Amino acid sequence: MNRGILFAGPSTLVLSALLHACRPAPAPDQLRTLDSLNTTLEAARSTLAELDRTQYTVAAERYAQVGTVLEERFKDTLDPSEAERSVSCYLAIRSAREKGLAFDEVQADVRGAQQRLAALEHDLMNGAIDPQQGRELLAREVELASDLDGNVRVVIADHTRIRRALDTLALSMNERAQELP
Repeated sequence: MNRGILFAGPSTLVLSALLHACRPAPAPDQLRTLDSLNTTLEAARSTLAELDRTQYTVAAERYAQVGTVLEERFKDTLDPSEAERSVSCYLAIRSAREKGLAFDEVQADVRGAQQRLAALEHDLMNGAIDPQQGRELLAREVELASDLDGNVRVVIADHTRIRRALDTLALSMNERAQELP
């Protein structure tokens, strides 16, 4: 009985090595696509990580504080530049809460895409997916990554708009404070 166990170990290793060697290798174009997608998703993840999530909360709080004041100013006649600046600030801070939720959703989508891509890469490398199915799945991931890239760009634009609005409101409040005796 001991001899059978002694031979079972090495024979299992040899058999697994042979089976491992027989699986189809992923195509080079699939590996390039995987690498490109990984790079794109990592860039999106790091870009989103650099954005300050708390600014959405600050802007929503600022809207609760000054939203009605801005609405009252719209009832007066304002010079065009003042009106444009006030409306831009108002619209940006009014939508801050929703933009913050969209930011969170895009971050979660990027993480999910990275996890799906890692699983797909694992399956391709281990031969668990046939080459044709791998091409179809990669094409779908490329499409999803393109959509995500657009969503990240929207989040960046929203973030910039809200940051500008907060800066403008702070500057406006400082100017008004200096006008007081």
